[in-house]
Amino acid sequence: MDDSQFEPPTDPTLRRYSLAQRLTWHQARTYTIQRFTALSRHQLALLRKRWAVPGDLRRRGPHPKSLYLLLRSPNFRLEAACAAVVCEMLGAVPGRAAALDRRKFYSLQVGERLCAAYEALRGYIPDARLEFEHLLLLVLALADGREFALGACIECGAAVLIDLLSVHNQRCTLCSRDKHGVRAAALSHTANLS
Repeated sequence: MDDSQFEPPTDPTLRRYSLAQRLTWHQARTYTIQRFTALSRHQLALLRKRWAVPGDLRRRGPHPKSLYLLLRSPNFRLEAACAAVVCEMLGAVPGRAAALDRRKFYSLQVGERLCAAYEALRGYIPDARLEFEHLLLLVLALADGREFALGACIECGAAVLIDLLSVHNQRCTLCSRDKHGVRAAALSHTANLS
C-alpha cells in the first residue's frame, strides 16, 4: 500500500474543503470558516448538507470579542494557558505582523494549525469549555502581544496566561487558590494517578 494515500491533501481546493469540514466539526461560526477557506455561505451550506451536519452543532450569533470575560473564571484561565502552550508548540501563533494583517492571518496554513492545536487541546482536556472561537481570539491576542502573553507562575513555574495590563501577581490558578489547600489536594491527586 502506498504511504502517500495518508498524506494531507496538497491541492488548494481540497485543502479548503478539508479545513472547512474540520472547522465545521469544531463548531466554528460560518463567518470564521469563510475567512479561512474563502468559501461562500452557499458553498458552506451545501457542504454541511452533504456532510449531514446537525443544525444544533452550528454556533450562531456574534463570535467572542474579549478575552477578559473568558478569563474571569479560574477554569477558563487554566484552559487558556494550556491552549496557549499547545498553540506555541504547534506554531499556531503567528508573528505580530501576520496577526495585524488579517489577509495573511486568515489563510489555509494558519487555519490548519489552529485546527491541529484545538484537536490536541481537546485530546488533552476532552471536556474543555474553550471553543474554537476562543482559541482564535487567544491566538490573535498572543500574536498582538499588547494585552496578553504566555509566561510562568512566579511560585511553581507552571504556564500561565499573563494579562499585561493587570497589576495582579502572575500566579497559576492552583497557586492562587493555595490559601484553601486546593494546590495540595491537586498535587496529591496527581501523585495518586501516576
